[in-house]
Amino acid sequence: MRSTGTCASPTRRSNCATRATVYETRLAKTRARIANVAADPPVLELDGEVETTGRDSVRFLRETPLVDGPGAFTRAVAIEGEARARIRLLYPLWGRDPIRVNGEYGFEGATASVGRNLSMTGIRGTLAFTESTVSAPALAGTMFGQPAQLRITSPGDGTVLTQVEGRLDAGALAGFVPQAFSRRMAGATEWKAKVASGAEGTELRVESSLAGLAIGLPVPFAKAAGEARALAVTIRHLGSDREETRAALEGGVHARITRSGSRESPRWQAALKFGAPPETEPVRDGLWLYGAAERFDLDAWRSALDAPAPADVAPGAVPALELKGMDLAIGTLHYTGREFRQMQANLVREEGEWRGTLSSPALSGQVAYDPRGRGRVKARLARFQLATAREGESGPEPASPADDTLPDLDVVAERFDFRGRWLGRLEFAARQEGPDWRIDRLDITNAHARFVSSGLWRRTGAGPVTRLDLKLDSSNLNLLLAQFGHGDQVSRGEARLEGQLVWPGYPYEFAPARLSGQFRLEASKGQFARIEPGAGKLLGLLSLQSIPRRVTFDFRDVFSEGFAFDRMAGDVKLARGILVTRDFEIAGPSALVSLAGEVSLPQETQNLTLRVVPEVGEGVAIAATVLGTPVMGLTTLLLQKLLQNPLGKAVSYEYLVTGSWDNPTVTRLGAAPAMAPPAPPTPAQP
Repeated sequence: MRSTGTCASPTRRSNCATRATVYETRLAKTRARIANVAADPPVLELDGEVETTGRDSVRFLRETPLVDGPGAFTRAVAIEGEARARIRLLYPLWGRDPIRVNGEYGFEGATASVGRNLSMTGIRGTLAFTESTVSAPALAGTMFGQPAQLRITSPGDGTVLTQVEGRLDAGALAGFVPQAFSRRMAGATEWKAKVASGAEGTELRVESSLAGLAIGLPVPFAKAAGEARALAVTIRHLGSDREETRAALEGGVHARITRSGSRESPRWQAALKFGAPPETEPVRDGLWLYGAAERFDLDAWRSALDAPAPADVAPGAVPALELKGMDLAIGTLHYTGREFRQMQANLVREEGEWRGTLSSPALSGQVAYDPRGRGRVKARLARFQLATAREGESGPEPASPADDTLPDLDVVAERFDFRGRWLGRLEFAARQEGPDWRIDRLDITNAHARFVSSGLWRRTGAGPVTRLDLKLDSSNLNLLLAQFGHGDQVSRGEARLEGQLVWPGYPYEFAPARLSGQFRLEASKGQFARIEPGAGKLLGLLSLQSIPRRVTFDFRDVFSEGFAFDRMAGDVKLARGILVTRDFEIAGPSALVSLAGEVSLPQETQNLTLRVVPEVGEGVAIAATVLGTPVMGLTTLLLQKLLQNPLGKAVSYEYLVTGSWDNPTVTRLGAAPAMAPPAPPTPAQP
């Protein structure tokens, strides 16, 4: 402080200033005097009116002993703008008596700021203060573009308490949350804040019900505008290098956020925990997820947290917060377009690629996912299950991707279950090849069967189509059928199936009712067991047990107790789940059977012409087995034997089988001396 001019008496000394300044502030109508120079100690009395700026006011409060009293809030608050002040100062010239201060500070449109984005403008009103207290019961201004009320008090414990009430809209949130979050919000909400400033620093606490604010983020943050969910945010050591933010959202969502680096290029460390506040979790750059969540959509969160292009970033917006990892127990996890239940996910993102472990009843093992480009998934799993979605809920079969792209896949699962059935070891490799998704390998193997296939997924004008070229070899037909619940219906047997299947949609949209294509089936050395009505419907059709149930003569002893076959073969074409065959034959010691017609898998119906030649002795079966006569030529051999039959009683019988598999209608068409050999099959179209 600088002043000029003096007037004195024997017991009183006065300084009548014509000019005085404090820092850059000019004091007007100022009088300084010592009322009693003989006092011990003498006390300097200073009275004056000040036309000042907020900057000098804050400096005065912060750089004097008042900083530990009414000026405590200036450690975190900056003030700009014109103001008027009246001050009375009693300053003992020596001794231990405290300095006494009394004054008023009139705001005339000032701006108060906390941090780089939190500010209140157009502040008007009066603040009264002493050396130990401060009071401003009715300050008004504008905050977040909305009217706000501010109150400042001194509770008496050495702290200054500032209370603010206002309204906040979604647009103003861009300065406080990542832009990916703020652009998914709409509406406005009421809020209250408390700033407690003292010798230990400044703490800010903000509370809101969030009523009126719609949030379009994934669960558990999603909420409608009319829904109220309590939010409390506490920032400790505000404005210092030790600043830490704690947040709690009703519903068991907690966060801890710290910041390092410069103010111009900050690095954020955020821990988001479901169920309990984060305490022992390490402080690491980026966003990390912990705890237990009922449902978590990782695909949606990846999309929400993707950094926008530089041109899209609004000035002053908080930098995008990158999701870096998680250690989560999740009731239902949505990941790469598929849902997994009761999932424990421990994943870390390194150099743009996700790596770690996933464990659930449906999946367990190591995974790596690179989202760049069209994406690539690599997995080495102990188990992997795919099941049909339950009615009324989202299941593991994903919806068709909106962008019509599929990632590259490299998956090996030691145990693979498909729709509730164990199949064996899975090896699956697929990659993008121009406009197609090329399936290099889809192989499933176990001790008694090997399924080998390849194909592609392709876009067409009518929608996507999947094609699969396949081969299936089984050394034990009984064990193969047992995997699908029909092991007790066939004994022994070897089988081979080879062909091509096509269906509309994505590879995972495989369903019998959608299939088209063609295949050839060959089987040998087996026997159909006695099949109860309603069980193994299609196998019951092949075993011909419907014949003795529908007629009272001919073949009850041949088929009722199980039909043994030496060979079974035929070519089958499919069109939308309808099987068509012209040359399907089953040959065994008891009979030779030929089938022609169609079978509907979606409707479980058939329209077949059935020709049966009952046994004519063991010679035919022995010849066919020993000489390896093809099934298609077995009819000719059989006719030759029939012509040599001295009794001339062996004939062929013909039936029409229609209706449902459960309740077929069998109509006898007649009998003939012999059966004409069927025409050779038409070669399959490539």
